[in-house]
Amino acid sequence: PLHRHDTDYFVYAKTIDPRFHLDWTVVVAISKSVYLSDISVAQRNTTIYVGIITLLMLLISAGVSRWMLRPLRELRDGAQHLSLHPMDPVPLPMSHHPIAEIQDLSETVRLMVEQIGRSLSEMQVLNRDLQQSEAKLLQFLELAPTGVAIHQPDGTVSYINTVGKQLLGLDAI
Repeated sequence: PLHRHDTDYFVYAKTIDPRFHLDWTVVVAISKSVYLSDISVAQRNTTIYVGIITLLMLLISAGVSRWMLRPLRELRDGAQHLSLHPMDPVPLPMSHHPIAEIQDLSETVRLMVEQIGRSLSEMQVLNRDLQQSEAKLLQFLELAPTGVAIHQPDGTVSYINTVGKQLLGLDAI
């Protein structure tokens, strides 16, 4: 540093390479206050640019994240609908996704939901058939001319027809 007329200067001196046959020394002197203010302006501008780029990257990341997670949200919503309304068909809007793993997951869940829907439909039919068979059996047992009792594996009586109740003198079991 050089101090002259109440001003500090940064000084840089460089001798020209003798191969060029010049006997020169180049001296650069710049006011310390001008140099530091230039650095301060450059630092402020760099900070602003980094802030803007960071904000843009956050916005882009948020958008990409929402785009990437959309199929998973659709799957979650379909699964929630299925858990709350198991007898309703679940329309799963499976959008195409460029990431193979997410597309495979979407397809697998869609197939599982279809299978669950078919299984529920089959169970409804089987349950209805079972109820009809049980009603026919009870009707048959009530019309039987002999007493009939049905016992559980632990020995408790779960059913006695009307003739059986009359024979045992029971009003109810």
